[in-house]
Amino acid sequence: MPAGAAPPLPTLSGVPDIVDVVAGIDATPAAIPVVPPQTQFRYSNPGYALVQLLVEDVTSEPFDRWAQHRVIDPLGMHHTTYERTRVAHDAAPHRRAGRRLADGYYNQQAAGGLRTTATDLLLLARAMTAAHPHGPGGGVLPVALVEDSWRPPSAARGAYRLRRGGYGLGLISTVLPNHAQLVANQGSRVGWRALFACAPERGDALAITTNSNTGSFLLTHLALRWLALVNGSYRSLHRVIRVRNAAS
Repeated sequence: MPAGAAPPLPTLSGVPDIVDVVAGIDATPAAIPVVPPQTQFRYSNPGYALVQLLVEDVTSEPFDRWAQHRVIDPLGMHHTTYERTRVAHDAAPHRRAGRRLADGYYNQQAAGGLRTTATDLLLLARAMTAAHPHGPGGGVLPVALVEDSWRPPSAARGAYRLRRGGYGLGLISTVLPNHAQLVANQGSRVGWRALFACAPERGDALAITTNSNTGSFLLTHLALRWLALVNGSYRSLHRVIRVRNAAS
């Protein structure tokens, strides 16, 4: 398996086949060391490229089409797609200093190819909470399966310095000082930063999307404000989230 994500590609025709991505024979960084299962945690975009390939093998459908009719459309996310072609109203990515970046195409749809809006992302976050009429899973997945995805494997407990949680199946899961569960994830590509979070039992949810490399500062500021509301106090939030200063 390759170690990370390849940089954005300038043309859609240059995007390699997903089989080549998983095999590590495209522009994706070199392979990671092989270790026994459940012994080491490592963040892995290509791991989800493998999931994408498994979905396509099992369903005999392209991943983007399967995700659209199996998850995206049933949740009512009408402005969300894995389609790679830009449309007129799409936001454009920007550098830290504000300069517009050229459009880029990524070789791994499942790991970073979702194009959405903050409103639709909030629908996804809410579908993981008790506030949804169908409960966690939004009627798309069984509740037990969704809840299982929040449980970090033993090797991923304590990831990102979380004292009471770790990294589950693509989701960061922990417990706030007021004992409320928190599930979250952030996504970043060159020129893009986004975040969603939810407190499943409480039904609270947050979604933020930005089209700038400086978006992480806004994400942190708004997430801390939201966490304070969910937790009921600013106190002890350092146990949940570690904030980098602007110099970093």
